Amino acid sequence: MAARPHAVQSHKLGKSFYQKFSNFKHLFALDLHKRVRLVFQADVEPLPLKADESLDWSKVNQLCILFVEDYND
Repeated sequence: MAARPHAVQSHKLGKSFYQKFSNFKHLFALDLHKRVRLVFQADVEPLPLKADESLDWSKVNQLCILFVEDYND
């Protein structure tokens, strides 16, 4: 995928975003333009997890877009 989906790394979040999101383990981002990211999470309860505690994407049928902006500020 051209947008390069990747897990959000908490140490890269700016202070304002770090304070908003305490659970970074299952936040993901897509690169949109330069440093602008679309940040999303699976919108499934309970989260379908594999044995290694990673998200089982084959069981995710809905996403929640949290924000679109540069989260490194």
